[in-house]
Amino acid sequence: MDGSRSVEIDSGEVPNSTLQAERTQLVRSCARLTGDLNAAEDLAQAALLAGWRQVEQLRDSSERARWLQDIAQSLPPLATEAPL
Repeated sequence: MDGSRSVEIDSGEVPNSTLQAERTQLVRSCARLTGDLNAAEDLAQAALLAGWRQVEQLRDSSERARWLQDIAQSLPPLATEAPL
């Protein structure tokens, strides 16, 4: 046993290494959108949460990375500064 874990998604189990690679790719994509790494991390997290909430809409699990990028692009801009 290699000690890796999997996450169950409707279409089956997805290894954590796959999810981590997709998350890394998503953060890079979000960084290109925002121009800021901290904002990119926040946007990627919001996209992952939105994707998790609507996973039943994912028709082809091989398109998950692109689907998450589409979600990130459709989210409203996040406030990057704390309120006064």
